[in-house]
Amino acid sequence: MIIVLDFETTGLLNPDSVDPNMQPGIVQIGAVKYDLAWNEIGFIDQLINPEAFFQEKAQEITGIKPSDVKDKPTFREALPEFAEFFVGCRHLVGFNTNYDIMVLWYNLLRYGFETRFPWPWKHHDLMKITKDYVNEKGKRDTKYIGLAALHNYLFDKGFDKAHNAVHDARATGRCAAELAKRGLMFGM
Repeated sequence: MIIVLDFETTGLLNPDSVDPNMQPGIVQIGAVKYDLAWNEIGFIDQLINPEAFFQEKAQEITGIKPSDVKDKPTFREALPEFAEFFVGCRHLVGFNTNYDIMVLWYNLLRYGFETRFPWPWKHHDLMKITKDYVNEKGKRDTKYIGLAALHNYLFDKGFDKAHNAVHDARATGRCAAELAKRGLMFGM
């Protein structure tokens, strides 16, 4: 099985701290499960009370305000269902996967569950996989493009509700399925 994961968070990772309480909280989980033929077989779309300071820039980008999540479950409360969703999954796919993995790690660490999460064996980051394929020129070299730009590059159209975790996860899944057809997703 394959899981495509995206989080919306309270802000950016803090490179100056390894303290999980100084790292962003999760405000929305978007996880879509696919079989190996890229047929959707399940999903999680959950708003989360992050129990953390919510940066204004993050609120602007996601459209999610503290008042939208104050009565939602915390990550600790949502974790059993979320972890169960990952059981048996071999592949984690995302766009800028390192960010989502670090956010997940710090949120698991915050509650002492980092060693009890069923981590998938293989991680596939579409941002990195497609850098040379798309070949978008930057100031000095080929640059990474965003998810919306990749979606547009592959399908000649954007997608609705960008920066909504489950919509971003489904858009990433569409892109990954298309890249698999084109022979760019290795080891699936």
